[in-house]
Amino acid sequence: MDQSLSFKAERIAAQHCPELTAPRRSPPDHEAGLSRFGRRVAQVLPGLMAAFCDDVRIAASCGDIANGSPADMLQGEDASLSHVVLSASTSDDFVLSIDRRAVFELLDRAFGGDGRITGDLPEALPLSGQSILARLERALADAVAALAPAGGMAALTIGRRESDPAMLRAFAREEHVHRIALSIQCGETQPWTVLLSMRPAMAELLAEAHAERPRRSAIGPQDAPFADIPLRLQATLIDMRMPLSRLSGLKPGDLIPVSVARSVPLALGGKIVAHGTVGEIDDRVALQITSAFAHSVS
Repeated sequence: MDQSLSFKAERIAAQHCPELTAPRRSPPDHEAGLSRFGRRVAQVLPGLMAAFCDDVRIAASCGDIANGSPADMLQGEDASLSHVVLSASTSDDFVLSIDRRAVFELLDRAFGGDGRITGDLPEALPLSGQSILARLERALADAVAALAPAGGMAALTIGRRESDPAMLRAFAREEHVHRIALSIQCGETQPWTVLLSMRPAMAELLAEAHAERPRRSAIGPQDAPFADIPLRLQATLIDMRMPLSRLSGLKPGDLIPVSVARSVPLALGGKIVAHGTVGEIDDRVALQITSAFAHSVS
């Protein structure tokens, strides 16, 4: 009994574009450039924070540079954070995350306290705390824009704010984002955290800020393409004067007494570049250079 079967495709097999079948690329590494930018931000933070607490010593430092999923990057390890979206265009370019304890610390200092906050933080910020938080967000956003490459970023617009990053719904189209961690300490209180998360395009932009451009070495006469350029030189062996009457009467066979200069000028394009004395090499007249480009040989 014949048990062979014949199959016929019902439709054409699916064909996927290369973008769907290509292996997923890992995000580019901007760690060195972002670390450099983070250190520049840390340098200006003490002056910036002086507007909030000018009677204490302020220290700031840049921590680790990280990249990962938006959900992971917007999570504070131990701090309760307030997140706000910063935009240089129409998209979510940055998320600025500020330790909520910083707001209560600055609020306490504003009312004459020492900034020492103990116990659990209140769930909601009072109106005075919201005002301090808005000022702090504006100051930090302006610092980021000012330190970006010249012409690379306009003033940052402050957008929606949430304490829960899931409710913020930032970086919805990004698989990976980059993050700069900053630490700020006012006086003797515990340091508090500021996180600056950004989409890859912004990370690439900030990584280029304050980068040392490789210096292009000067090209000398021994380097291509100049080394092989032929130049026409003129060595003036005789420079003499003759009256017009004598010159007009010259005929073949006349002898003119001449004296070769002891120092023969060598010129390039009408400009003297060297001097030399007349000699001989292999039965050919030669010029021994005695001075060149203001360097003489005794």
